[in-house]
Amino acid sequence: SMTTDSALATEGTPQNDALVWLTDHDPAQLQIDDCDKSTDLLQRYTLAVLYFSTSGKEENDCDDDEKECDEYDDDDKLQQWNNADNWFSEENVCSWYGAACDDDANAIVELNLSYNNLRGSIPLELAMLSLLEILTLAGNGLTGAIPATLAKIEQLSFLALYANLLTGEIPKELFLHSSLTTLNAGNNKLTGPLPVDMNATKLEALNLDMNQVTGKIPKSIWSLPDLQTLHLQHNELSGSLPAMDT
Repeated sequence: SMTTDSALATEGTPQNDALVWLTDHDPAQLQIDDCDKSTDLLQRYTLAVLYFSTSGKEENDCDDDEKECDEYDDDDKLQQWNNADNWFSEENVCSWYGAACDDDANAIVELNLSYNNLRGSIPLELAMLSLLEILTLAGNGLTGAIPATLAKIEQLSFLALYANLLTGEIPKELFLHSSLTTLNAGNNKLTGPLPVDMNATKLEALNLDMNQVTGKIPKSIWSLPDLQTLHLQHNELSGSLPAMDT
């Protein structure tokens, strides 16, 4: 599991909110010990953590004793995102807005929530969607770091995080990923150097323009065998372009 026990147990964390929803409010009422439903449960939990991490949910908006505070029945709560159709419904997650599943309609293989008013940070738990191939969270107000756990998704081939407010270094693990074909994290506030070692053997497009990336362009960038598109403009890179081995 990507979730720490303390995050699960601490009231008000996205992880605790997701667990409370799953156990007490989820209309699908899946039993946590039902092995046949373990994928469904894990995916419902993961998407709930994502929602609670990025919905800008205000803390302590349920202090008023006179208010009925079942936030999952309250349509206003789902208005933080532009579109949250079917989220938190009893429907299979495959029908939740932005999610697409494999042919068996079981495992999520694509999640596209671009330009959907997500605010907050990308949770580590997204890596629990272990068969995800396409993740698009572009054009939102996401802050914080890109979780290195995303590199644990073995079949991830397309990662689009451009046009957010993400900070920190790009996880070096992503540059070693064996399935990734597109990494687009342009137009953020990413910093730090590019990793010296790049061995993402299928990477075709690397877009990191309009960030605050520093240091030199590593020579290993030329050893990416499938690289066709490289955007590094509008950064704070220094030094000269490394020579290509001919």
